[in-house]
Amino acid sequence: MKIFVVFLLLIQYIWAASVLMPLTTVVRTPQHDTAIVESSRVNGNFAYRTVEGHAYETLTPLIGHVIAPDPLTPVVSYVYVEN
Repeated sequence: MKIFVVFLLLIQYIWAASVLMPLTTVVRTPQHDTAIVESSRVNGNFAYRTVEGHAYETLTPLIGHVIAPDPLTPVVSYVYVEN
């Protein structure tokens, strides 16, 4: 029974952490990609090879409160910051 209670507490902690602290998002950024074209001779023939490097960034949402004209209406805005 004690193991079951500890398990439930662990599940509640994981759920609260995921709600209170949103996870970061990994997105692809093609403007930072790199590509190299290499040429060489193999058995007297020309051979070309491309080496590509894909770039990724993480976006972390910052939750902030914006002051609304009506003080009884809370407004939440999400601001994404690049790491």
